[in-house]
Amino acid sequence: MLRFGEREHRMTDFVMGPTIMTRRGTATDVPFPTLARGEDTGFLRAVVAAGATVYSADRYNFMQVRRAEPSVHTWAVTESELLASADVQVFGVSTAHMMF
Repeated sequence: MLRFGEREHRMTDFVMGPTIMTRRGTATDVPFPTLARGEDTGFLRAVVAAGATVYSADRYNFMQVRRAEPSVHTWAVTESELLASADVQVFGVSTAHMMF
């Protein structure tokens, strides 16, 4: 499923945590907060508050796999909640647009 496709190739205030890439200086100046959950969101909010920008690249070359049990993830969300904010692209595992 594709989530937030409208944010591709543009400045935004949020990207999904596993996709974050930053310069070392940014991570040093604006460190990730010490939390059990939500470190990525806290980091992005602090980066924006500090006047920096967040760029969202594209949907290619990234695939996130979630287990059926939401409790094993740091972000507890149900399949129904994900589907409510997503565009289903394929069913099953699709690696056609990935480079290994």
